[in-house]
Amino acid sequence: MSAWQEPKTDWRADDFFRLADYQRITGNILWLAQEAASQLNQAVSLASMTAAAAGMPCRPAFLNAVESNASLLAGRFRPDQAPPPRVFAGGDAFWDHADLNRLEQNLLQTRFWLEWKNLSMPYLGTFYLGGS
Repeated sequence: MSAWQEPKTDWRADDFFRLADYQRITGNILWLAQEAASQLNQAVSLASMTAAAAGMPCRPAFLNAVESNASLLAGRFRPDQAPPPRVFAGGDAFWDHADLNRLEQNLLQTRFWLEWKNLSMPYLGTFYLGGS
């Protein structure tokens, strides 16, 4: 199971996006999906996210899978507040600082909602069937 990493929500125009940033974002998406499945018994089918490597070309499908998965998870736990994903096409610019702030803030809010939903669920205490 991947571990949650605190999202970077203070991106600036002069910040550089690095491989570790992509790995944090995709790792947090996978963590949210795994937590939803294990804690709430709500399986989420994610679009396949490419395992990135340094020097790898960035295609629209690469970005769209991340955007789609983040939006899907947000819609599952906070449908009235889930921001729509940005959809990239050939020739579009890469994520800018505003996109990265939106994306990582979305993941952070989804985590809060997932935890809130988990904490607000009623739990059964210990009991025995057919006995006293």
